[in-house]
Amino acid sequence: MTVQGTFTPAQQVAEDVLRAAAAGAFTGRIDMTAATGDVASVWFDAGVVLASAVPGPRPRLGVRLLSAGLVRPEALDAALRTQADRHDAAPLGDLLVGDGAVARDEVEHIVRVQIIDQIADLLGWDLIGTAQFPDDAAIARLDHPVPVDELLQAAATRRDVWEEMVRRLGGPDGVPRPSMLAAPRANLLLGPYDWAVLTKVDGLRTLDMLADHCGLSIYETAQIIDALAKVGLLVVPPPPERQPAPPGRSEPRRRAGLDAASLLRELSALNRGTHPE
Repeated sequence: MTVQGTFTPAQQVAEDVLRAAAAGAFTGRIDMTAATGDVASVWFDAGVVLASAVPGPRPRLGVRLLSAGLVRPEALDAALRTQADRHDAAPLGDLLVGDGAVARDEVEHIVRVQIIDQIADLLGWDLIGTAQFPDDAAIARLDHPVPVDELLQAAATRRDVWEEMVRRLGGPDGVPRPSMLAAPRANLLLGPYDWAVLTKVDGLRTLDMLADHCGLSIYETAQIIDALAKVGLLVVPPPPERQPAPPGRSEPRRRAGLDAASLLRELSALNRGTHPE
């Protein structure tokens, strides 16, 4: 079934499409087309969300796993080569789990975060049409699907938090800098993402650059910088008068080297995938 037309407001339309699929216990894929020509796909099983593919500048699964220290560069490189060499290769997460490179629950957690990121972006789209494809199966899917109400609530919260952080941190072009007054605290515990961001803050890199280098979304990077600023490790700039949107990134060719830093930088640019991972 295909429905076409111009809808307002855009956010309510995306919510309506998702809620209608949940209410009708829809199974299959729903495509949503934006006025820009971009197409987002969401896969359902009996009205709950299994997977999504929404174009936009955000890190992919391999980047997140690598930057969190959950997978070794060699294992990720081997899985990516398998995907490139075999047209029928399994999704990246399944390959890594099958190789024993990462635990299934770690992959599941990151995939859920990816879906929330994508739906948060989708809620801001200016839609011009939708199309349903019953019984179309997702290539990659969650073992524990997400109810639509839970997904929409998390996505809406993420959009609200991001808008507030943009105001305080100066947007994607804001440049945090190390605090010259910071003193070590024995009881301060930093996770791998915190260290990844903290060690790259030099007073020159923008929020967008830091996200790219660390293999995180701008939203996640902003959260980390905000938290580090609150404990006095970083200083954030005052909000500018104009807050530009994050620019898109091109997709470079990947080299064969296994250096973790270079692999992470290259993978972080692979952010316009058209299929779920």
